[in-house]
Amino acid sequence: KQWYQRRVAITAGMHKWMYPVTTQQYSDASGMYTCKYMFEDGKNPELELGLHYASVTMETPSFIIKKGEMVSVVVKYYSTYPRVQLKFYRGDVIIPASDYVVKYRGKKIEKGVFVHEASCNFEAKGPEDDGDITAGLLVGKDHEITSEKCHVKVISSSADSHVYSSGGELRLTSSYMGSVKPTSVVWTFDGKAVNPVRWTSNLTSDGAMKYIASLSTNSMSVSDAGVYVVEFITGEATHPKSKINVFFRSITLSQKTIISSGKKKKVPTATLR
Repeated sequence: KQWYQRRVAITAGMHKWMYPVTTQQYSDASGMYTCKYMFEDGKNPELELGLHYASVTMETPSFIIKKGEMVSVVVKYYSTYPRVQLKFYRGDVIIPASDYVVKYRGKKIEKGVFVHEASCNFEAKGPEDDGDITAGLLVGKDHEITSEKCHVKVISSSADSHVYSSGGELRLTSSYMGSVKPTSVVWTFDGKAVNPVRWTSNLTSDGAMKYIASLSTNSMSVSDAGVYVVEFITGEATHPKSKINVFFRSITLSQKTIISSGKKKKVPTATLR
């Protein structure tokens, strides 16, 4: 038996059923291999085998993102095989092809080897989008190569506007959702931290990835109206923030004296602020 690569003998003097390909140069290793059976009569049957190289590499590290932001996971895949098919998975579920963007195809980087780049893009709708994203490269009919995992965590926070009457208790709340536990919260008013002597801040959890931050004071005044911002500190680079608009309304009752038909009368009046 004699082995050939691209019609060039590669195992001179060797008689083996198997030829190990050990080179790390993919352009050198790929191509057509021929195993020729040598007989004295010169009738030498041969078998041809095509060897191709392919790999897929995750370019995006694991990350944390806020709800509503765009997730973009990038992979590069290399091949000497002319026909490959790429798929993205969230867990074991295939992500719709409409979420894929192929940046470029078939950029030649060395003899016989081509590199492709693709990204999977979708809007993070909430913690339900948490999970591992992988890419699968289908080579030929039934051989799939899988990339490393990119773990995505989605966090979010939300709050409502509040209206309270003068002199009453003021209590603001904001909710946080995510598998990344917040370690603390920071409340600001007009860009400055709230006074911890006057305000009480709490952070509680329902045990199911939901956390409630609250800020309260026993007595509200007109100077407390404005925009409050709560920031959830997670220990990561991404901290979700929520704004709460607080409006002040008060009604002042008084009496006004008027003269009608020569007589003085006191009429109650109300002032809305």
